[in-house]
Amino acid sequence: MQVAHRSGAPMPALLRDQPRCPEEFSPLVGVLGQFAAPIDWASLEAWSRMSRRHFARWELDVIAFADRKRMS
Repeated sequence: MQVAHRSGAPMPALLRDQPRCPEEFSPLVGVLGQFAAPIDWASLEAWSRMSRRHFARWELDVIAFADRKRMS
């Protein structure tokens, strides 16, 4: 059985076997995707000010953890 992305494209086998991201982290993954790895914290802070999106400490911890993971 082929599992598809939301776009309808087939999901690569490597991604099919990965655990799903918890729903509460989904907005943070979207933010992370807007920045190159490794994250430039000055850019994140500037983006936060411009978008008026303020992060809780736990959200910054999740972003930092995910940034480290995508670089490894």
